Amino acid sequence: MKSRLLKSTLMLRSTAKVLSQLQGLWYETRKEKF
Repeated sequence: MKSRLLKSTLMLRSTAKVLSQLQGLWYETRKEKF
């Protein structure tokens, strides 16, 4: 049970990292366009 929780936590963390990277990328492209 504990390992499953750890796995989901790691998955959430990596997903958050990817999302923040995408957000930063989107912000950069928006900054260039406008």
